[in-house]
Amino acid sequence: MSLEVRSFEAYGFKIEVHAGGRRVWPPSFKRFINDKMDSGELNVGEVTKTCNVSQSLVYKWRADVKASRISHLGVRADGQGASALAVRTVATLVLSEW
Repeated sequence: MSLEVRSFEAYGFKIEVHAGGRRVWPPSFKRFINDKMDSGELNVGEVTKTCNVSQSLVYKWRADVKASRISHLGVRADGQGASALAVRTVATLVLSEW
């Protein structure tokens, strides 16, 4: 018994569709959509029609991309990552000397 994985193409990306009908949207696809929306080349309506998804899912993709970019900078969701700590430390030093 093997699970059949089908796929379709959207904006040049291969999107897998699992046996139960669940589509798997790759992170690179989400980044592409986010970048195209930021540049004005795509809007939410176009993405929802092309991909047959809800507006809320498109906005979730955008949030996922933003969270991914923040985590790559070393900042945790609570703002306590290394970069945030460095900024707070420098700000404290500057303010204490002022």
